[in-house]
Amino acid sequence: MIKVMSWPCLAGLLTGLQLLVFCLPAAGQDAQQSADEIRTELQQQELSETALLALAERIEALPFSEAAAALELTGLAQQQAESRGYASAALPLVRIWYRFSFDVPAIETALAQTEVLLQRFPVLPDARSRETIEIFRALFLIDLGRQPEALSLLRELAEQSDNPATVAVARANMARVLSGLGQYQLAVEAGLEAITHYRNTGDTRTLFNLYNNLSGYYAVMELTELALDAAQTAYAFALQTEDPQLLSDAYLGLGTSWHRSGDPEKAVAFLEQSRELAQGPGMQLRLAQVLLNLGNVYQSSGNHEEAIRNYRQAEALSQDLGQPYGIALSRYNLAVSLQQLGRYAEAVRYYELAAPWFESSGNIKELMLLTEGLANSLARAGDLERAWPQLLRYNQLFRQVYDEENQRTLNEAQTRFETSIREQQLALSLSLNEQQEKQIRLQWALIALLVLGAGAGLAFLRLRDQNLNQLYQRSEELLEQSSMLHAVQPAEAELSEALPVFDADEDTGSDSEPSQPEPVGNSAYTKLYQAFVQALEKDKIYQDENLSLKEAARYLKTNEKYLSTAISQYSNTNFSGLVNFWRILEARRLLRLHGDDLPVQEIMHSCGYRSSTTFYNAFKKYTGMTPRQFVTISMKERVKF
Repeated sequence: MIKVMSWPCLAGLLTGLQLLVFCLPAAGQDAQQSADEIRTELQQQELSETALLALAERIEALPFSEAAAALELTGLAQQQAESRGYASAALPLVRIWYRFSFDVPAIETALAQTEVLLQRFPVLPDARSRETIEIFRALFLIDLGRQPEALSLLRELAEQSDNPATVAVARANMARVLSGLGQYQLAVEAGLEAITHYRNTGDTRTLFNLYNNLSGYYAVMELTELALDAAQTAYAFALQTEDPQLLSDAYLGLGTSWHRSGDPEKAVAFLEQSRELAQGPGMQLRLAQVLLNLGNVYQSSGNHEEAIRNYRQAEALSQDLGQPYGIALSRYNLAVSLQQLGRYAEAVRYYELAAPWFESSGNIKELMLLTEGLANSLARAGDLERAWPQLLRYNQLFRQVYDEENQRTLNEAQTRFETSIREQQLALSLSLNEQQEKQIRLQWALIALLVLGAGAGLAFLRLRDQNLNQLYQRSEELLEQSSMLHAVQPAEAELSEALPVFDADEDTGSDSEPSQPEPVGNSAYTKLYQAFVQALEKDKIYQDENLSLKEAARYLKTNEKYLSTAISQYSNTNFSGLVNFWRILEARRLLRLHGDDLPVQEIMHSCGYRSSTTFYNAFKKYTGMTPRQFVTISMKERVKF
């Protein structure tokens, strides 16, 4: 399976504004006055509450291109509202802060001003307005990456509010935050609760967004059938709206769901419908997402030329829109397809172009995948000097990813253990009024349970840590051996300028003397070693189960002794070690692509091994794990759409 990355098609991950339709009245369509005119009126000393609210509507009606001016005017309007005590202006002002705050400094200012308004007006004319402002506060926190604070605020609103609309919006945005924290099961639960509240409202747009999001959560959890059902339900709601943008979103969701379900033909059909609808004005961002997902389908199907065509279009659109995420994903996936086509130099270029964004994103798994792809492309392009640091970086990221997952598992186990203890303590406290003998028996049972649980838990954690440490140590051995194979350290002896050659019928036994004069220069052995590496990489001579030093020398039309000398001089290993290294590289590639549908025995023979024992020993030596363990880990690391 090719490792690809997808631009999320979840509406809730793109914007929280869609989930606030109940509190976003339409902006005044007639308010088209310029920012200068609004500023002049705001600077008047005597403004009534009605006049200030009318000016707020006109600010909200300004185009996004006037965002800076709109934020300045909102600040002036807030000064008027605070100085004159116009509490009714609080919600409209917060709504404008949210509408025009695009970058981190603007969002931080908007959050600070929102908190000032809440302090200045502890009591608002409409009780629902304060809850709505709190929702906006949570959205500001989400945009600033302060998810735990946002989650706490949203949970408090959902639990304390008696307004069904507030509860629904809070739950919907809780799902959005939980998914961002990787807690997809909890995100599903929050999303389903939001759907329950919205189901009887007739709000088809929000129901579409909720089901579309739900499809994405199920997809990440690899619940493919549930993901497809949710996408089809979202499509049904989109049909009711007859909105081209929602229909395009729905087709995009169906296309990605069918792709995950293993039906590329249906996936392409729905994605093409989404692309057709996304050709309309104002939908360039959606079009870029569709093109990227189309490229992913073609790439997974092996049609890399068509994948590259779609990725290039997605990259160009993302650049026009100033979307760094879309640019980076398009370039990464371009690199993957170019690498699959053997165009390694181009692949390296696109990996390196995508790398800065992945470095800054904080997503360790995605950075790990990029680093692995870059290392492989550099190695196959012959740039071993640059490939080696990337291999080291990949190993470091690999350990970091699994350390984090291990820690998460430990935290979950600790939480379950502590919960069990609290439940047992509660049960114990309820039995205090029973007979003394029964109380003693319960206490001893509790102590025994805690001792057994703690012992079993410690034994389990110790065993798991030992296994993980062994896996990491084996990975380090692979990289150290790769370094030995790739390091070129010429000797000081003088060798000839010509490549040692012998006639095809001449005896090539390792004990025979070379038929050519002893070399006096270095370049001949360099060329011979490079020719042998090329025969391994390009011609894949290691696939011959009977390959020997004699056969390899005959293939290169040289002498065994010269070939053996060139290998030991430039790779710090022998003929067998170098051949095994390339065989295991091929085995890793085949196991990644076909490990879940091809027998290991077939892959073993494809790499040139006759003996299962030899193959398993060599694979474990270079990777630190068995082929089946390697397949299991690589399947977990695949990035789903």
